[in-house]
Amino acid sequence: MNTEYSLTYELNGGNWGFTNKTELITEFLTDFYNYLGKPGGNLNTFIHGAGQISGFNGTWQEHQDKFYAANDKSSDASKQYFINQPEYNAKWLVFFDFIEEWVKIINETQSFWNSTYTGLLRLSQYIKGIKPSYPRF
Repeated sequence: MNTEYSLTYELNGGNWGFTNKTELITEFLTDFYNYLGKPGGNLNTFIHGAGQISGFNGTWQEHQDKFYAANDKSSDASKQYFINQPEYNAKWLVFFDFIEEWVKIINETQSFWNSTYTGLLRLSQYIKGIKPSYPRF
């Protein structure tokens, strides 16, 4: 016997996750902008670039070194990185772990967490929608 049920979820004005990648990246970069203390220009320039209203080629790229330190996922407000701040760690650690998995799909020998060089390169590619290439010899 099959029984059907109807469930109603009350989200109190919230939602589950993001409806698309643009929404996710915009909120991620907005949080990063706020973490940095709203550096120069404005949020639009920070996210998209001067005079732009779309794309993700903004001045956030000048601050990538503040995203994370290699091999440190900890939530610790005394540390100088975005991902270590408790409010951002709780919200964005799962996204960084997703980028780790994405990096390994591209090249299983690379790691987001183990190398900020690789991690920041791949994170930038993901944010800007650039298909990574990996030479196969």
